[in-house]
Amino acid sequence: MKKVKTALFFLSILSAPFYSFALLTIGGRSIEFSWFFAVLLILLFLAELTIMKKKLLINRISVALIVLNVAAILSLLGLLGHASGNYVADFLTTYVQILLVTVFFFAIANMDIQWRQILCLFRAWMLVALLIAIYGVYQFFALSSDLPFARPVITNVSRSSGQISTGAYLGVYGLARSTSIFPEPSALASYLLGPILLLSIVLFRQNEKLVLFKSTIAKWLLLSTLGVAFIFAFSLGAFAALLATGLLFLLKYRGYFLRRGFKPLLFILMVLLVINYSINVLYGMNYLGIIFVRLKILIHQIITSIGIGAEGSTAGPGTSYFTRLDMIVTGLSVWLKHPFFGVGLNNFGNVAGNFRWTATPFQTLADQGILGLSAYVFFFWAVFRSLKEAKKRLEGFEDRKTAMIGQTLLTGLTYVVWSQFVFFFFSDTWFAFNQFIYFALIGLLVNIIHRESSASNNIEKRSADILSKGGTQ
Repeated sequence: MKKVKTALFFLSILSAPFYSFALLTIGGRSIEFSWFFAVLLILLFLAELTIMKKKLLINRISVALIVLNVAAILSLLGLLGHASGNYVADFLTTYVQILLVTVFFFAIANMDIQWRQILCLFRAWMLVALLIAIYGVYQFFALSSDLPFARPVITNVSRSSGQISTGAYLGVYGLARSTSIFPEPSALASYLLGPILLLSIVLFRQNEKLVLFKSTIAKWLLLSTLGVAFIFAFSLGAFAALLATGLLFLLKYRGYFLRRGFKPLLFILMVLLVINYSINVLYGMNYLGIIFVRLKILIHQIITSIGIGAEGSTAGPGTSYFTRLDMIVTGLSVWLKHPFFGVGLNNFGNVAGNFRWTATPFQTLADQGILGLSAYVFFFWAVFRSLKEAKKRLEGFEDRKTAMIGQTLLTGLTYVVWSQFVFFFFSDTWFAFNQFIYFALIGLLVNIIHRESSASNNIEKRSADILSKGGTQ
């Protein structure tokens, strides 16, 4: 059973980004690959608990996850007085997925797996991200030049509305935004953000050559490919999350960058210039210039919205900010009327109109009130606290190779979690088996480190007791 569980564990995580493609369809509902493997893994996990009486490990993240579930359930109180079948159905649509990823978390966090297998998983994860990125880079030029296989056929009927269309283009600029295998560009950028941050930390910690890949050149080529696809997705939200996380990284390691950090920054700049030159030659457009124009428009819109400067236009490229601002203002308005429990998980659209959410903390506030937002903050506090304690425990490991591998992975995942805190939460149905995988892996690593550390301490204690008794005889 252990080998079967490990195989399902790998398949669940590696198949997660392919949610646009159906394994099979039942009653008009497509079953995603990751859901299928995850459910099988959960069933084996429950069988171990009930039949084999396996002990359930609960850490701080597990408790915080239970609190999240309680807050989501209590948001049902916000439905009192105006609930209908649609309201309850929308609540269940999201909560069933939260419940599923919660049990999935416990199933992964309680696995008995070796460090060698964990490294294999992270390597395979990076290679899957590489394949997705390579297609994303090709797709950018394919969409712009009308080349074959530019638009993947999405077979998941529940995702069919997200098929790539002319709306994926950058409006008047005429350049395409890559979506790769995903139904929209922001999904591609958000998926690549994790591997980019993790790989950046691996490159930064050059003291352990065996983490992920032996060749430093291979790591740089991998990071470059992921970065190019990330840029071609052109998601301002993902750019903001990367920038915010990067600033935290620079502040923590400012001394290192003052001494040695100019080489990687110069390399990144050279990659960007080569990309820009290639696009300029092929299409006669300054892509970096387009990015700066979009950011300039966004800054102008922010200034305009708070009453500084001349009034801006709400039409044209880059003006989605005003729509997002309307969502935030409306979300706060709804929250003030339902401050404690919100209007019910996934029910803001029913109360305030058909909004398509992009500002997730405000969605949590409107849907679940101050209780839900507090649970959200508590969850991330628990994750960061657990990461810090796990890294401290690793300092006492006698196996220095394992300790260095663990420190590198946990450090990388720390910055990945920061990006999630800035940008993502339980706001979209595809979150469950993409963004949430990071937290499940952290729960697994925390439990493994705690188990091995406790075992080592017990051995030392028994040895000390034996020596003590021997010395008194």
